[in-house]
Amino acid sequence: MMRTLLVPALGATLLGPVCAQDGARAQDAVKKKEPAGQAMLDKALRRADAHNKRVVAVFVEADDTLASVIKRDKDLWRQILYEFEFVRFAGPDADAMARQLEFAAASKQKPAILVLDSERKKLAQIASAEFMRNGNLQGMALQKILEPHQAKPVDAEKKLAAALVDAKKTGRNVFIRFDAPW
Repeated sequence: MMRTLLVPALGATLLGPVCAQDGARAQDAVKKKEPAGQAMLDKALRRADAHNKRVVAVFVEADDTLASVIKRDKDLWRQILYEFEFVRFAGPDADAMARQLEFAAASKQKPAILVLDSERKKLAQIASAEFMRNGNLQGMALQKILEPHQAKPVDAEKKLAAALVDAKKTGRNVFIRFDAPW
């Protein structure tokens, strides 16, 4: 009699966490679904604001591999990675976002690049003729175009002083990050 009661109880105890994990995995899979163009841009703008960066929005055809070509150019990718938030719009999303952002060059010819600050202000509109030659990415040309649009460094002392004042008012602590790229 004791064995009969113990086995179902033991089974429920052991399988309960497994079932709960599977449910959590299913919810995570739904959450990790690729967001639409506007959601991707909003996320990049929030990250740019938090990390003192600009947003580089690349508009490409659905089958274009410009993003992978940029990643192969290590110097260019390093600059984009550390100085900019990178967002890629392809196919119909690219056309919709180009209309929304009033970026006519992206509608006419792709690839095209738009540089935005964290408040969605357009800093540069770059047509493909400026960074592509015979269908090939000109990394140095693009790097020179992007360089003047990097965010200005933040005055760390002023930022810390403001954070300490705010922390004192709200009763919170200040977290200092020493490895920040800004």
